[in-house]
Formats: sequence, C-alpha cells, structure tokens
Amino acid sequence: FLGGQDTVASMMGFSMWRLAERPELQHRLKEDPAIVPAAVEELLRRHGLSITARLIMEDIERKGASLKADDMILVVNPLSGVDPRTCENPLTVDFDRGPVAHNSMGNGPHKCVGQHLARMEMQIFLEEWSQRMPVVSLDTDAPPPSSHSGGVIGLNRLNLRWDT
Repeated sequence: FLGGQDTVASMMGFSMWRLAERPELQHRLKEDPAIVPAAVEELLRRHGLSITARLIMEDIERKGASLKADDMILVVNPLSGVDPRTCENPLTVDFDRGPVAHNSMGNGPHKCVGQHLARMEMQIFLEEWSQRMPVVSLDTDAPPPSSHSGGVIGLNRLNLRWDT
C-alpha cells in the first residue's frame, strides 16, 4: 500500500535537481514531449534510489571477498546505472543515450512490482511540469542541494527558482 511514496517523491526531486542544472533539457521537454519516456528512463538510470538488504545463505568467496552464512549485506542497486563500463559519461543525463541496463527498479525476483506505476507517475510529472512551469534553476542564494542515504536515497534540500 505504501510502496512508491518515498521513491517516486525522491525521484521527482532528483529529476528536478538535474533539470535545474541543465535548462537545455527543460527546453527539450517543452519543445518535444515525445522524448519524455526516454527522459524518465535516463533519469531512473542516473538516480536509482533503493538500497536493499540481503541475507547470505551460505559461505561464499567472490573476487577476494568472503561472505559468511547469516551475514547481512547491502546491495547498492543505484551504482549499476552509473557504471562507466555500461555507458559513456554515466553521471551526465543524456536523453539521447538510448536504453542502458540498470537496476533502479531492482532485479530478478526483487524487481519492483510497482515499477510500471512509478514510470507512469514520472512521465505524467515531467509532461505536466514541462508544459505548465517556467524553466527553473538552482537558487544560488540558498544552501546547495543535499541528499541522504538509507533504504531509499532522498533529498534533504533542493531550492529552485524561476523567473516569470
């Protein structure tokens, strides 16, 4: 019932942060709404949010790391989207990048059951924002954006401004 509330809200915040840094991307969304689905996928790739815990079931060694049965580990899924082995300039948001495999919505049996709803919410958000709001930028007179980690990565602060 509560799934997606903090993740989608965080995704909207991180998306606005990236868009506020790049007004040309905002103009593209305004001028060509057909790119919104690609923009959603690229923003998801750039800002995966969920960090999940896993219980190690049996002793295993992988690439020099020893994991013992009953150990708990954190899987930092968001890192897959910014792996330079999977895409060039992974920290740059590029709506023309094309599909890049990422685990922003989990993977395997842990794939987010609400991923389709989350994508739809992000698409509607970008469509409506880009058509109704002026171009925004970061408010340089306010403290810079800050984020936090945890089970879901999120924003603590994002100050935007726009001139009408």
